[in-house]
Amino acid sequence: MQLGEGYTIEGQVTGEENVGGVQVICYRPKESERLKKFPKITAPLMKKECEKMSKKKMCLSSSLSAPRCRSAKSEAKELGIAAGGRIKQNIVKDAYGEEFWDVDSKSRIFIHIVNSEMYRQITGENPPNTPVSAQTYSSYNYPWFDWYNENLETIRKSEILENVKSVSEIDQEKYGVSLQNNTTVKINNVKVIKDNYNPNNVRDGDW
Repeated sequence: MQLGEGYTIEGQVTGEENVGGVQVICYRPKESERLKKFPKITAPLMKKECEKMSKKKMCLSSSLSAPRCRSAKSEAKELGIAAGGRIKQNIVKDAYGEEFWDVDSKSRIFIHIVNSEMYRQITGENPPNTPVSAQTYSSYNYPWFDWYNENLETIRKSEILENVKSVSEIDQEKYGVSLQNNTTVKINNVKVIKDNYNPNNVRDGDW
């Protein structure tokens, strides 16, 4: 949703809408804990590729950054994440535990979400076509996938998010009616994927 209108989770939790988009934070494992958990492996080819890439200048031009200052009449808008929709998801409990991670080594990236006009300003290109809607997708009887694993231990929703309102709820408060298309989509072709979650399936190497 567009920043500045009070719909985003950021705005509801902090009282401000200054960042938008999504932030992703990654932590390195503590080296001692990692070596206890996983035997040391090497990846010569990957090491060679990383060394090759490190010699290149891997920086983005500041001209690619979304401009923060623009006129009030500009159609270019930054967007943020709002609550709502009917996606089904679980947050899985960390299988390694808090002590496994080096919390002082965090790295953070910002993923900006913008509307089509700002996309043109940033890239100089027209935005991609609008994604197919759930209604159209289902009308062609394409498969929907449901991942099932009864062994997963999930965690409950954060207390910080307990009072976050959905877009539809805020619409009701502002306009007395929801402006969103909440039409139920009929789903017939569901593929259930059963899998035993194993946190050791993906391992990092030493390079």
